[in-house]
Amino acid sequence: MDISPDDAAQALSDIASARGRSRALAGYSVAGPILVIWGIIWLAAYTAMGILPAAQWGLVWVPGDAIGIVATILLSRRANRQAGIKGTTWRLLGLMALVVVFSAGLFAMVRTSDINVYFAFPGLLTGTIYTALGLWRMTRYLWVGIAVIAASLIGFFAFAAILPYWMAVVVGGGLIVSGLLFRRP
Repeated sequence: MDISPDDAAQALSDIASARGRSRALAGYSVAGPILVIWGIIWLAAYTAMGILPAAQWGLVWVPGDAIGIVATILLSRRANRQAGIKGTTWRLLGLMALVVVFSAGLFAMVRTSDINVYFAFPGLLTGTIYTALGLWRMTRYLWVGIAVIAASLIGFFAFAAILPYWMAVVVGGGLIVSGLLFRRP
């Protein structure tokens, strides 16, 4: 049986496409639990922001972020070891450090008395990162990113009086739902 060059090229293309889909699905299965963890952290921390005075927000966010960072690294490392991928822990830590430096630098330069800016900013930043991931490789992230940005902006402009609770339920809850959906093939 002879195979034409066009048939061979098509078969190789199909194999590459299947490999890409398989990697994306594996990535989603790793990302699902991570999104759920961050959704729970956002739900708890934003609810606390609505209840506690601003001076105590760090008492919730610092441990919450620490838990989220450690969980993200551990879950990513395990999956990457199984896939034979090396060096992602440093990249993840570098990305997280970049986000911290960017956020701290932005707020050091731009001071505002509107507390809702501080409530909405994490959603905009997170949504932007997820959207960028979605544009680059994993399209499900695109939709999560767009939803997080939209929810943050809607909350900021339409629900300013209850913004921390909006961010807790809509954005935190949205991350949880997204994480559960990511686990589905």
